[in-house]
Amino acid sequence: MTPKCLPFVVNLLAIIFVEVSSENVQVTTNEGTILGTTSLSEKNQTIYMFNGIPFVEPPNRFELAVPKSNWTGILNCTVERDQCVQGIGIVTGSEDCLYLNVASPKLNGTAPVLVWIHGGTFNAGNGSLISYSPKLFLEEGLVVVGIQYRLGVFGFLSTGDLTCPGNWGLKDQTLALQWVQRNIAHFGGDPKRVTIWGASAGSACVSLHLNSARSKGLFNGAIMNSGVSLCLWALSRTGNELAHNTGAALGVGSANSTQLIENLKKVDYVSLQNVSATLSVTTFGNFPLIGIALGPVIEVPHPTAFLAVKSDNSLLSGQFNQVPMLVGHTTNELGLMAPELFSGSIPTLQTEPKKLVPADIISDKNLTEAGLKIRKEFFGNATNITMDSHLVNFFNNNLFFRPINRFVSDVKKFVHNTYLYQFSYKGDIEKASGVNFTGVVHGEDVSYLLRDNLPFSKKDLNVRSKLVKMYSNFCKYRMFK
Repeated sequence: MTPKCLPFVVNLLAIIFVEVSSENVQVTTNEGTILGTTSLSEKNQTIYMFNGIPFVEPPNRFELAVPKSNWTGILNCTVERDQCVQGIGIVTGSEDCLYLNVASPKLNGTAPVLVWIHGGTFNAGNGSLISYSPKLFLEEGLVVVGIQYRLGVFGFLSTGDLTCPGNWGLKDQTLALQWVQRNIAHFGGDPKRVTIWGASAGSACVSLHLNSARSKGLFNGAIMNSGVSLCLWALSRTGNELAHNTGAALGVGSANSTQLIENLKKVDYVSLQNVSATLSVTTFGNFPLIGIALGPVIEVPHPTAFLAVKSDNSLLSGQFNQVPMLVGHTTNELGLMAPELFSGSIPTLQTEPKKLVPADIISDKNLTEAGLKIRKEFFGNATNITMDSHLVNFFNNNLFFRPINRFVSDVKKFVHNTYLYQFSYKGDIEKASGVNFTGVVHGEDVSYLLRDNLPFSKKDLNVRSKLVKMYSNFCKYRMFK
């Protein structure tokens, strides 16, 4: 989640896709012809792969992207393109990063489509189908799409007004889903059977698409791993403050939001990324119950708004995209990451009990009194709050379990085929990672689905096979079994 934690998460999900042979193949999309590759899997299944397909024109900073214009000739889509800008200290990626990747078992079918939206706290990750292998789902006959969207300051900066309303990354995702509707039939996919799937922040994005009128009709099912729109971290409550703090730290601050954004557009991308990401990480680490600073926001109403109404209200009223849903989480989401993520918040939680009150809780008591009751519930009579299992349980409950259970309870009233599961199988993955932890941690379930080069035991492989089959059955039949 933070820069130190991310390498583990990425390594946990990484894979090298084995190619036995390779040759090129052409597909003509609505915008033009592209060149991809074919390969044979270890099971001698032909796989068609297209990497780096542009779905929009290179975006202007802090502006809505526009769909890709038609081209002539053949566009080379045999290699992946740059990921979106990310990192602190070592900044990687490009602002020209809005590309998607498609993998298909055959080009002339009408297969169910699985669109992968990567996680990474809205600040890291990519849509690679090499890092996140689609192999197991291709063997189940699904077409898989991996999309990229602007991250961090480039994808989520907001001034809280029409100057820079924010949610650029979510709007990028919507444009990618529109591309899928227009073009996936050319790759053997059925646009009427599209499931969007994400993990962590990607999962929260999937949940937010359920709330957005802009995404209506672009998908027919949703899978969410370890994140929903009601999670405290899934909504920025300090976006405007961070925008102005970023400008001030870079020496281009202005009380006028229009002038501020004009100034920030001129800052080199490395400096802008370093400063904004550092501020965002620090804010979240010190005050984890108020959300990630560079993340989704509630926009002021305007014609291109992605989200102008709080998810709580949409879910309670049934005003959301009602499609079949599969929602899951692990037994100890923060077991690995809590010490690094939240150690900085302990002094504040110790001296200011009101900081223990989650931002989504409305209490008839004053915040300090409510905080003391919460402290008693989770920490008993302990004099000091320390980074132990009690604090991990507190964060697990408030950042994942409580909002996920509430989300499912709300949507179940309107969508009968909504499924909730907890992944509690503890296999051999931690042996490969070299890290020991209690329970099943954040991202561990997804690694069974998107990785196959670990030394899995026979029991692990059996669990993985069942999990892949259940996910595939949901995509095909909207049943989880």
